[in-house]
Amino acid sequence: MVKAALLVADIAEDPTGLHLEITKHVPIAGGMGGGSADAAATLVACDALWHTGLSREELAQLGSSSARTCRSRSWGCRRRTRHWG
Repeated sequence: MVKAALLVADIAEDPTGLHLEITKHVPIAGGMGGGSADAAATLVACDALWHTGLSREELAQLGSSSARTCRSRSWGCRRRTRHWG
């Protein structure tokens, strides 16, 4: 999640006011895509908080700019994303 927030912070004019906290009820590393969903939600939330105006496609590109591949459908489209969480 921190990596995802930093990706949007690099674009935002005033990236302040963020507190990340997560409570999970799925097994860690259980292969359920939880980390991917968390990172995608972080991208969307930071985009809204910092008013960056990124499109869904731009958010998906930010998410896919790293190396490990996993699935994410968190913004309504199926995309390959990398190094989330």
